[in-house]
Amino acid sequence: MKTKFRIIALCSLEDINKISEAIKSRFNIITVKKYTNKEVQEITGFSDNYVEKFDFHKLILMKSIIEKIKTIHSRDRNTSEEIPREILEEQAARIVGKEDPERQNGITPLKLENGILKSDNDYILSFSSSDLTKTNIVFTKTTQTMCDRIFSALSLDIPIIIRGPSGTGKSLVADYVANLMQDFANKQNVIRIQLSGSTTVEDLFGRYSIKNDNESNTFDYIPTKLFNAVSEKS
Repeated sequence: MKTKFRIIALCSLEDINKISEAIKSRFNIITVKKYTNKEVQEITGFSDNYVEKFDFHKLILMKSIIEKIKTIHSRDRNTSEEIPREILEEQAARIVGKEDPERQNGITPLKLENGILKSDNDYILSFSSSDLTKTNIVFTKTTQTMCDRIFSALSLDIPIIIRGPSGTGKSLVADYVANLMQDFANKQNVIRIQLSGSTTVEDLFGRYSIKNDNESNTFDYIPTKLFNAVSEKS
């Protein structure tokens, strides 16, 4: 008896049209809608003013920048005085590249002091944002509905395609549900496969390649995790 496995496919609204009707007919398609402004506010903590101007990814980046600024302010400047929220939001907005519309146009944030070019933004820094939502999912109505549908599909062995715009948490929630079920299913493996126009059969199932074994090189077939999962016996 072969090991049972489940399939969750994720795709954007544009890519769904590239999938053949024959393939789509084998899946149940779940459509994820874009976050509402209220949900974006709930996730990021920003007001309508910023939610309407920035896309979701930039708002998450701004949220991370604000936390970094607060850390710099309290630790490196050795002060307990808190920066007002509106100033933090303005500084983060300027760092990601969107000026406050109430500020006068034409005024550069750069200035020369004693022959040194400086920025009037004290918190300009090189910053790489980690995805905070990987371990801190905000369960809005959208994410709750997605969790329920993915869990139901996995439980009933229904292959699904989750389609929706970028930034709606498709892969995040799919990983979350799959890994939770993995914890309660004898530690079964979750295998993630990235498909694109350049994906080959060898990428999915393996290829012949040079294999180093006991300090000797051999030319052998090297299977992928997917191949091992679908071919192993329980």
